[in-house]
Amino acid sequence: MPIFEYQCNQCDHEYELLIRSSEKAKCPECGSEKAEKLFSSVSAHGGKNNSLPISSGCSPNVPPCGPGCCKL
Repeated sequence: MPIFEYQCNQCDHEYELLIRSSEKAKCPECGSEKAEKLFSSVSAHGGKNNSLPISSGCSPNVPPCGPGCCKL
């Protein structure tokens, strides 16, 4: 199951949920089911020897640990 980011339309709280597509996102702050799915960057782990996540949005012009990219 993928993790999705949401913003509640009722209280503006931003949160992440591990949720199936058949389920509705429920705000942990106010309990509302009215939320917008946010765009987020995708990341994956590089394997057994690389424990740091690898982001799909990195470019040479992004500073280390910039938005969506950590080049440690």
